[in-house]
Amino acid sequence: MQFSTWRTLKLGIHKSAIDLLDALQKDMGHRFNELETGVLNKISVAPTETEIELVNVSAIELGFKEGGVVDDGQVRMKANEIGLELLPAEAGPELRLQYNDQPMNEVMHIGTELVGGSYSRRRFILVNDKYDRRLNIHPAWIVEDWPTDDRWVFVRKQK
Repeated sequence: MQFSTWRTLKLGIHKSAIDLLDALQKDMGHRFNELETGVLNKISVAPTETEIELVNVSAIELGFKEGGVVDDGQVRMKANEIGLELLPAEAGPELRLQYNDQPMNEVMHIGTELVGGSYSRRRFILVNDKYDRRLNIHPAWIVEDWPTDDRWVFVRKQK
């Protein structure tokens, strides 16, 4: 399957996970609980500024024609089968900072490397709704019923 670039994302803008967390709290007014702060503090950031090209796909494009109950592992496996790779964990918070034009009521799951140890592994979701634009940090092991119009972000496999 051929996917076009949806947007380019800059990584390595912040020099540490703490700087990235500070930017989220300062620029967006995010307040994270202790668990979320712990997750964000475990993120590795790129040592130098770099850009990656993101691909934006629907659950249908990932092969989930009916939406339905799936877990992160199934989504990641399907993405890999169609030539997509996971983003570094830094991409979740950075995309929240850089995606200022997110449409209202859009839910976007970020296909990143999971952050945290076994039971505490987390993934990122970008939401824009009537309350605000925010970065949700969600348990990766939860099985959910994803609507087919939810979006996922990955990067094309490098050749």
